[in-house]
Amino acid sequence: MRTPTPVRVVITALALISAIIDVACFSERQSTAPSVAAGDCRIAVGSPIIGSTRALVAIRNYSFNPDTIRVKPGTVVTWLNCEPETIDPHTSIATGGEWNSGFLPPGTSYSWTFQSAGRFNYFCEPHPFMKGVVIVE
Repeated sequence: MRTPTPVRVVITALALISAIIDVACFSERQSTAPSVAAGDCRIAVGSPIIGSTRALVAIRNYSFNPDTIRVKPGTVVTWLNCEPETIDPHTSIATGGEWNSGFLPPGTSYSWTFQSAGRFNYFCEPHPFMKGVVIVE
């Protein structure tokens, strides 16, 4: 077996550190006023967006990701359109009329605070095949 040279060890270590940073810093979460380019859904791991009273649904590839989430009452759910700029806007509209995000162009977001328990189905108006559920328990 060949003993690695110091240069190979350093390059391998740097590649590993870079991969760990990429995984640790990538998140499908974003603030209600994102300062990211459309299609980019990255925030720092220590962001206040991440927590027990915040949740994020990324809109990507003509779908809500995740399409079903479970949260506690008082949680703020944010929908962030992560589509490329060439994709038409999406919406998040409750089938029961509780909220309507209006059109969300790529790179924008909408937030809604869920105060009471229940099952809340929603969809995208221009793309009705896009559906999701927020379960508040």
